[in-house]
Amino acid sequence: MTTKRKIGVEEIEAQAALELPARELMVTVAIFDLANGNSTTIAVPTLSQAFLITSAVTQLNTITSVDVFATSVF
Repeated sequence: MTTKRKIGVEEIEAQAALELPARELMVTVAIFDLANGNSTTIAVPTLSQAFLITSAVTQLNTITSVDVFATSVF
């Protein structure tokens, strides 16, 4: 049976590591008006903002007679 040797603090600090740059996530929300055939897209920086916009469009569709819907694209 082979035993693993313990790595010392000096060995860990001597190892090189690459630091990755901050990743920007842009989410595109597409909003469609089925009655008029219009559409628009909005780029937002976070998924939670895309969710809020999609939810607001869904609520507008529910409480009014406007036939619109939204979808998020990554």
